[in-house]
Amino acid sequence: MVKKFLVILGFILLTQSLMAQSKKDQLQKQYQQLKEEIKALQASMADNKKQQTLTKKEVEEINSKIEKRQAIILNINEQLGVVNIEISEKSKDIQSMSKEIVKLKTEYANMIRWLQKQQSNTNKLAFVMESKNFTEAYKRLKFLKTYGNYRVRQANYIQEQIEKIFGRIEALKAIKAEKQNLLNESVVQKQELAKEKAKKDQLAAKLSTDLQDLSTNYKKKNLQAAAINKKIKNLIEAEIKKEKDRQVALAKKNKETSNTNKNDKNSNKDNATKSSEEVTIVDNSGFGNNKKNLSWPAQGTVISKFGRQAHPTDPSIFIDNPGIEIKTTQGVAVKSVYKGKVTKIFNLAGYGNCIMMMHGSYFTVYSNIENITVTQGQEIEANTTIGTVGFNEEQQAGILGFQIWQYQHKENPLSWLK
Repeated sequence: MVKKFLVILGFILLTQSLMAQSKKDQLQKQYQQLKEEIKALQASMADNKKQQTLTKKEVEEINSKIEKRQAIILNINEQLGVVNIEISEKSKDIQSMSKEIVKLKTEYANMIRWLQKQQSNTNKLAFVMESKNFTEAYKRLKFLKTYGNYRVRQANYIQEQIEKIFGRIEALKAIKAEKQNLLNESVVQKQELAKEKAKKDQLAAKLSTDLQDLSTNYKKKNLQAAAINKKIKNLIEAEIKKEKDRQVALAKKNKETSNTNKNDKNSNKDNATKSSEEVTIVDNSGFGNNKKNLSWPAQGTVISKFGRQAHPTDPSIFIDNPGIEIKTTQGVAVKSVYKGKVTKIFNLAGYGNCIMMMHGSYFTVYSNIENITVTQGQEIEANTTIGTVGFNEEQQAGILGFQIWQYQHKENPLSWLK
């Protein structure tokens, strides 16, 4: 009866233990996954630090890290809950087994006392001889043998149960040690969480300041962009007027010389009766047929594209770029992307030395140029070196600005370059 009870109790405890272990394994797996995610976020944040960039992404990453840290603490608390259940179950198991061992020991002691009374051979013989017949005598002899074997089995069983209790006690000690480790880890995680929250507040404050500085800086750049746009438009307008005046003058001259030749087919002849405002400049340079076919003015990486570009830190902060900016090595040769005429060399704040070239009805502008090797009014071929890339203090690298215009309309240089 006692054995049957212990078997049933053991089965119930084993089932509960397996369920608790399954949940525990799941929590530990989740715990390790959260730690790996925090590690990945830490690496990403370290990479941002190396690049010396402070962006909203970094704040978002630390927010995510804080959330995962909170999830770890919650996970640890759940693990502690499972461990506490295990401790309670082990304790109950030990108490139950202890009670059963006390009961078994009592039964065993009673059995030993009875056997001691029957210890002598005389008593055993008398017990057998008191039998009424041979069959009863045989049964009494068999009983004495069976009872002796039962005594041995009971002694062994009691010893096994005692050893199991010691095993349970050791397991309980291990679980309590695990609980202490979890409590220690919880303290560490809470300390890290407090540090990360403080860092988040610090980053948020710094980001706010940086965004104000960034906004001021971008406003300044946009003013500079507006200034160069105005400058280039004025220069293009002046160059177009000069070209139109030149064509009108040439047409008049050709008309005077063609009066003696009625078969003259000069295409500029019709311009002789027009004012410069009425003349249309035809793109006879072939520039317009070279989309996606122009050579790069310098090899490098495009760090600022054409048009309105939002800053990665805050999309509400943007810059209107009239062209592209190419990051390269200071001193690298800058080459003309197409044959044409150097119409203007000028300097503008924020853009340094600039060179404007005319290609029929198209214009190209190169900015931040040092060691200029061409002169104003010079006709040059494609891939002619016109200077070298200047150094940019803000970027701490060589930066070349490049623009393409058709009359006074800005074009996206990336739509033209190879």
